[in-house]
Amino acid sequence: MPPFIRSKPLQYLLLGTPIAAYFCFFFSYTVNYPFGDDYYFILDFFLDFFDSSATFSSRLAALFRPHNLGDYRPAFPKLIFLLDILLFGKVNFSRLQFYGNLNLLIITALLWRSFRAEANIKLIAFAPFVWLLFQLQYRPVTFWSTAAVVNLSSLTLNFWVLHILCKAEGRRILWSIPIILAGICTGGSAMLILPFGLIVMLYRKTGWRLIAPWLLCFAVFIALFFWHNPRPESNIHILLSQPQRILNFFFTNVGSLLGRKRLSPALSSASIFAARLAGIAAVFWLVYLLYRKYWERNLYLLTMLAFLLATCLLIAYGRINIGEELALGNRNRIYSLLAMGIIYLLAFEFAKEKQRSIIWAFFLILGISSSLLSLRMDLPEVKSFSHDQKTAAKANALNPEKGNMVAEEAFGKVIMKRTQERGYYTVPDKLKQGP
Repeated sequence: MPPFIRSKPLQYLLLGTPIAAYFCFFFSYTVNYPFGDDYYFILDFFLDFFDSSATFSSRLAALFRPHNLGDYRPAFPKLIFLLDILLFGKVNFSRLQFYGNLNLLIITALLWRSFRAEANIKLIAFAPFVWLLFQLQYRPVTFWSTAAVVNLSSLTLNFWVLHILCKAEGRRILWSIPIILAGICTGGSAMLILPFGLIVMLYRKTGWRLIAPWLLCFAVFIALFFWHNPRPESNIHILLSQPQRILNFFFTNVGSLLGRKRLSPALSSASIFAARLAGIAAVFWLVYLLYRKYWERNLYLLTMLAFLLATCLLIAYGRINIGEELALGNRNRIYSLLAMGIIYLLAFEFAKEKQRSIIWAFFLILGISSSLLSLRMDLPEVKSFSHDQKTAAKANALNPEKGNMVAEEAFGKVIMKRTQERGYYTVPDKLKQGP
């Protein structure tokens, strides 16, 4: 490390600044008011679950009801919502967003635990990863209750399962089974754990007495996921006729840390090209590490990078029909930031001692510069969204019949009205005054 970094206070400042700044922005701009899928995913669920005529089977059906045309069967997040309203009496969307964002700290702890296993790696070496992860680039996830709890919890559960499979010994591997169930009942990406988990267990020479029940439980969970689950239209025709579109989406999504659309035409084109190159470089880096048998050194980090890239490929396949511009969507940038962070951790471990300072400095500059650019481009959007939510809350408080969903269906307004009548949610007094 550079000599000027040897000061302990400076090290803690460098590590703590992005985390503190992220949560300061969160508490400054979070609004206790529903948005988008919150109406159907949270409020409508409460109406069905707590209905006086509801039976045990109908409550179970509401808990496991598919969402978003069958992309998810998110029972685990709904259990979090139920626990929250049972504890506090009313739903608070800022509190739910906070629950979701706590997953970032859990992910950070899991990856640090694996990274520090390398001898002579000090805490300050983790600084570039922290700067890369804690940004406002994925603001829709940060400030949207449904996305925060579902997307970030899904990542945490998947990372946790792979950590157990890569680190645990003997029957402790079976502790991954209930976490897999929670993961599948959060997001469909958990099904990618099947091939990755099986490969890891076979490499670690886990006995079939453990692999067989693990596979059986996984098969049952997948069957339950697809049971009475409407699936969206397949994009297999695009895969067969225009595979380059999916690949372009994939590479751009992986490198979206560097891509921006709201610039001048020349700069936007250059940033998108840079994002695509970064995505290609990430894939080549994974292939190179596999060629060098890096799993013998840090199986968990290598598996995590492969899993994240596979998740991005799954997103590309599932979302290509919506449009290639979604590859740079803020909601998916969390995968790019995590992938780049893990690429740094692997590069730092892989490098020789003399090269580590250069790698550390490069990725730290990348993390700080992208954070500053995010403040320049994403913070105004955060402020605008917060202002719009406060304006909508005031409009709803003045006229519940009208609701707040100016561009949404009337059904959402009905949900909001019924929710307030039953006392599951009340517009806070400070929001009734508007922004």
